[in-house]
Amino acid sequence: MVERWHRETHTFHLLVGETTINLQDVAMIWGLNIDGIPVTGVDTAYSKNELQQRCLYWLGFMPGDNKIKGGHLSLGAIRKHCLDHMIQDDSTDDDVDIDRVNTYSWGSAVLAYLYRELCNTSMESKNGLCGLLQILQIWVWSRITLLTPDMVQQSHLASEQVADVLQGLSFPPYGAKWKRGFSWVHTVRHSVRIMRDMLDRIIDGQFKWTVYDIESPELSIYLEGNRNLLCRSACPLINFDIVEIHRPERCLRQFGMRQGIPPPATNYDIFHKLTRQGRPNYDWAAFHKQFVDMWTDRYNFVMNGEFIIPGTPDTTLEYIVGPSTTPAQPRTEGDEERYGRGHRIIVRPRCGTGGHRYHHH
Repeated sequence: MVERWHRETHTFHLLVGETTINLQDVAMIWGLNIDGIPVTGVDTAYSKNELQQRCLYWLGFMPGDNKIKGGHLSLGAIRKHCLDHMIQDDSTDDDVDIDRVNTYSWGSAVLAYLYRELCNTSMESKNGLCGLLQILQIWVWSRITLLTPDMVQQSHLASEQVADVLQGLSFPPYGAKWKRGFSWVHTVRHSVRIMRDMLDRIIDGQFKWTVYDIESPELSIYLEGNRNLLCRSACPLINFDIVEIHRPERCLRQFGMRQGIPPPATNYDIFHKLTRQGRPNYDWAAFHKQFVDMWTDRYNFVMNGEFIIPGTPDTTLEYIVGPSTTPAQPRTEGDEERYGRGHRIIVRPRCGTGGHRYHHH
């Protein structure tokens, strides 16, 4: 999938059209809050000893010196401690304000980081993909039927382990359904060559544009209020130094809408060169004030379109799928044909230029 990612549009380019992981996916799959205060501000620098003392105070353990590098704490150290020890809630109101924690848009911060990793890894000079990759994996399994494994019956012990993980959640998020055993008898698992060939030949019907039943009480809680509108907002995604643009206007079919020709993507490629390295105590909220202000007005950037009525054919961009298909009434003569031809030029070649692993224009 990384080979199909385009950093200027933040979408995967497939023969059936453009698609992406959006805020709706993050909210539904992982249950993260997507609305609220952007995750940014002063990037406070701590010494190794200060980080160790903070871990001891908040988490009850002191990580070794080898678990801290460049002001960053190894996530593996935290994971191991949490698996080996029961975390006791002995905090007081003076220690932490849980209600305040819930006011941050953690979902948009996670998505911003994943976008940045996809953008960097799509270039030949970068190896390895970081971020919350479980969301990417579940997204692929849920939408690309060619790569969807079969779910198998769990053992009684495994079912109890899943129940322990999900306890306290009245309605687990969509991603919880994938916490079980799988069988790859009817699909491929490890062969990159075969996976590439499958994606090269994917046809309409082998990609699920809509996955979630957002009207169900089990899942609607993750899109309470206006969050469902926020999922269609062409807003910036912010995570301290990282700013990536959310592009729902290019993937309206994922919201049950017909897709028109998307507007040209604004090039913010310069921000891919920004890092937190060598910038201790830097105020990223001030540096990215333009985008913080855009996030504040995020509901003014909601993309709208014509909803597809169930049972009626989806004529969205027919010229993308069929090279010889010409729309009956293009809005501007030639625009739709040019867009369709350009899309096919992007996704069909096996080799490309511009430093990308797989293709580029």
